[in-house]
Amino acid sequence: AHGSKITTFDWSLRRKSTVLTHFTAVDSLLALSPSLAAAGANDFSGLQILDLENGYVKDTLNWENVTKSGS
Repeated sequence: AHGSKITTFDWSLRRKSTVLTHFTAVDSLLALSPSLAAAGANDFSGLQILDLENGYVKDTLNWENVTKSGS
């Protein structure tokens, strides 16, 4: 990951795919399968599911961060 982008390469470094996230910076990345990953950021209450094979954000999950709400 570099900034808001995640770039993947195949085993021979010939094919690459770059996914542009909505984050200012990616702080966490977890492989869910060879072609799917979950990405998160410290300043975002949620995560994005990334399709690494096709290079796009498949889904965005949001939740309220109760530690940052004013209650």
